[in-house]
Amino acid sequence: MDLAGHRSVTRPFGFVCDRCERVVPRPDSPWCARCGTELGVLEPPVPRERQEQVADEGTDSDGDSDTDGDTDVTQTGKVGRALRSYGTLMSTLFIAVALAFDPVGKWVVAPFVALLVLIAGLFLAVIVAGRQELAALVRDRRTRVIHGLEHACIAILEERGQRPTSGSTRKWHFEIDRVAGTTHEDVARATREAIDRIAAGETRLAYSPRCGTSQLVALILYAVIIAAGGVTSVLFGVPLGAMMLGCAVLCVLAQLVAPWLGLLAQRMLTVSTRFRTARVGAVTVTTGPRGPRFVVPVTVH
Repeated sequence: MDLAGHRSVTRPFGFVCDRCERVVPRPDSPWCARCGTELGVLEPPVPRERQEQVADEGTDSDGDSDTDGDTDVTQTGKVGRALRSYGTLMSTLFIAVALAFDPVGKWVVAPFVALLVLIAGLFLAVIVAGRQELAALVRDRRTRVIHGLEHACIAILEERGQRPTSGSTRKWHFEIDRVAGTTHEDVARATREAIDRIAAGETRLAYSPRCGTSQLVALILYAVIIAAGGVTSVLFGVPLGAMMLGCAVLCVLAQLVAPWLGLLAQRMLTVSTRFRTARVGAVTVTTGPRGPRFVVPVTVH
């Protein structure tokens, strides 16, 4: 019987947090309620002869562990998948443009282009319909300040080698999803440091190129280009292939300017660094779809 089988049939003693060493017999969630670290299983000790057998099985003939090789293969696989994805995208674009210039092929491409233009138009319609909510966010200075503190807290955690998977801002608080090896005290300390550094003039911490505002600006640019291209093709009789090629070039240019426009939109619309005082409340840990979620209440004046 191997070690995996030994573990599967043996009842665990309980669960333990490797960071704060909190032990619980039956946890409510797979993450520590005190610090948010993933819990480990407490199992009966493995006999010495089994430990030696597992150590022999996990070593290659040259004495190296299998883990290093797996890591190299994983990294190489990621690069390969990325290259294949970009290659497939460019190949599809070239084929679509070539078909669109062909008298017969354009009827094959036209339905897909029409669908893409329709989706872009619907996206713009949703943005226009939600303009009141966006305007409310622009007028709510406190939420904009908390939004900036969320960015700054994440930036400070990343400076310490702790990168969250995502973050979001709500009224009166912000939330940060799973940060490996981070406790609620670390998040609270990073938030307080963010307040002090922004108040001291280090306002760049409040703006992030990965913010949802920047992503929204990029999507709006793409939607405007695609919708305008479709309307132009219909009204002025621009050939389908020329329209697709023009939209592709404009989308590449939009990709280049979107980060700058996104940061500008943050400064003007969704993020503020103007506050007299800000105080961090008690940080709590809840269970989110991506793991433990830190909820950080902030009082802003």
